[in-house]
Amino acid sequence: VLNQWVNLYMGEYFYTDGLMTSEINSLWNQGNDQWYFHSKWEYSRGAFHPWVPDFEILYRRDINNIAWVYETKIENEWIHWGSPLFLLTKQTYFTWDISMNQWEYDYKDDYQYDSNGNRTIGTYYEWIETPGEWAPYYKDEFIFDLAYNFSDLITPINDDDELDDTVYWFNNMVIGYRGYEFTNQVW
Repeated sequence: VLNQWVNLYMGEYFYTDGLMTSEINSLWNQGNDQWYFHSKWEYSRGAFHPWVPDFEILYRRDINNIAWVYETKIENEWIHWGSPLFLLTKQTYFTWDISMNQWEYDYKDDYQYDSNGNRTIGTYYEWIETPGEWAPYYKDEFIFDLAYNFSDLITPINDDDELDDTVYWFNNMVIGYRGYEFTNQVW
């Protein structure tokens, strides 16, 4: 046991005009004491507003670790909800099809909000190649007590990389949650 810190993971972040445009993640190879690129995210901003990403593309290194290759893409749709807030209304996920040399649908998430900016419903779909349509598979619903604003609440610290619905997508106190599966054409 060396009883010392060893390299494991490194993230590098790149900015243009104060906005993050990409990040590169590398893993440490202890066998030859070198960093190896693992993944890269690119963010496109500006079609809706420069603060919110229109789409994100994830790249992985090719089998020879020479070049970046497409893996997944996320397209985001937003609505403006009071300055300076924007609410995410749809995320569409794509996977790169190497054989067809194009992006293919994977799944999508649609979000609805109440007049207070609380995300009330999320509906989740997967792409069915044949017949070429979106099929719903899950829906969640948040219930709020509008007497309590976000500023009145003590919320947990979220150190997760993923967005946590109960931390980021509400302005009032969450008092309930319901999840639904779509089975036999019924929620």
